[in-house]
Amino acid sequence: MKELADKLGRAGYLPFYLYFGDGNLRVGDWAVAAQRLSEPLRSLVQLFLLQSPANRRHVTAALGECLVERMKHFGVIRNGGSTFECQSFSLLSFRSNLYFCQLNDDPFAYFGEDSVALGTYQSPAPGGDVLDLCSGPGIQALIAARNARHVTGVEVNPKAWSIAKLNKELNHVGDHVELVNSSLQDFAKTNTRKFDRILFNPPLVPVPDDMSYAFVGHGGSDGLSVTDDILGLYRPFLKTNGRFEFIGMTVGKKESTLAGDPLVELAKKHHLEGTIHVLSRHRIREQTPLVTSCAISLARSNKIEISLAQKQLIDFYQNSDFDYFYLFFCSWGKAAKGRRAKASVVDMSYYYFGDWFA
Repeated sequence: MKELADKLGRAGYLPFYLYFGDGNLRVGDWAVAAQRLSEPLRSLVQLFLLQSPANRRHVTAALGECLVERMKHFGVIRNGGSTFECQSFSLLSFRSNLYFCQLNDDPFAYFGEDSVALGTYQSPAPGGDVLDLCSGPGIQALIAARNARHVTGVEVNPKAWSIAKLNKELNHVGDHVELVNSSLQDFAKTNTRKFDRILFNPPLVPVPDDMSYAFVGHGGSDGLSVTDDILGLYRPFLKTNGRFEFIGMTVGKKESTLAGDPLVELAKKHHLEGTIHVLSRHRIREQTPLVTSCAISLARSNKIEISLAQKQLIDFYQNSDFDYFYLFFCSWGKAAKGRRAKASVVDMSYYYFGDWFA
């Protein structure tokens, strides 16, 4: 798989994708631009970006039999007569790494705008030890590997773990990246190491208690249930000057100080301190795009109408005395013994033009 990046570059695939932005998810733009492409680039874009059957001969000519067979071995592509079909996997480039991942409604090898956010905001740990939890297809682990001495990625889903191994091979990062198929709880029971960085992009969508949601997104009623578990389990494995770095989405009130909001209370609970960067705020009401997006996913998961899902979502949080969703990035370390933990709020939402970025 080491030759894949070079061959994709030669065929024009990487410049085509990166024209729309590093780690971009501009599916509609890919489809429009693909109409003017010549072979074999057109077939590669059809296969790896547009999820449509691609000419088998053109793909094989561009990538070679060996790489094609390797991707078939991992279940990324399959034969379809005179075509190849990509089995729900896209091939994206972010932070100079290549990733096989999924952009469908129920992914196990997830890649989304939140993945891009943590990949952008995480700080390097030169020569240090990094732990990536909820590792999925290995996005954060492979970014951290460019500076760290050793990186461990922990993922509970064996299918996602398998794709992470493929992505490790694809980016030839070396033996200093270890990928472990384990639950958060089981890994914590056996781990004996301490880390300079503990990264995680957890399931983070606030979901009412009586509604179901996709496993990769369900963050509990305040969006912080998995985050709470991780901080409790892994605080003992943080080095003295180490940092938790994570993103999330939670609920809060209008006040910019976040006093009494669940995230601030979480820092106090685990005696952690550092910064909370509020990246954007979203009123919990019908016209808010983020609320509509969450309602669409809730409707799909619960097999109900979108309007009903939206009403239940809004009613639940308004009855809970919260009027905002907000997206955040946190960098927290251990507070000194005997000192009150304090999380400082850096409110970037005044510059808001999107979700995770201005």
